[in-house]
Amino acid sequence: FNSRPIIDNLTIIAKENTESAPGILAAITNRIYRCIPEQKLFALYLLDSIVKTVGPPYNVLAGEEIFKVFSHVYLLVNEPIRAKLVKMYELWRAWRGIEKVMFPQPQTRQLLCH
Repeated sequence: FNSRPIIDNLTIIAKENTESAPGILAAITNRIYRCIPEQKLFALYLLDSIVKTVGPPYNVLAGEEIFKVFSHVYLLVNEPIRAKLVKMYELWRAWRGIEKVMFPQPQTRQLLCH
């Protein structure tokens, strides 16, 4: 379920454990791939929070798979959730936080084309 306090706490844990970033991202993406469609957006919100709040190395590592992960979610969810995904993508494109871009440009361009 969607819980801002849980997402915030998990983001803090990720920030304190950047040396474990590959494993943390693997756990999140596995959750995205394995949970029911109605819960996929919430796991993607966690990924979004970590990337926005912490930045490197999470944005670089997550960026390598963001097209695949985002597309997976988009294809399996209903229209109201798709609208939220589009909004999330638009925020990613406009991002100018810790890094000048949230994810590597080739990956975000792939999202734009599909």
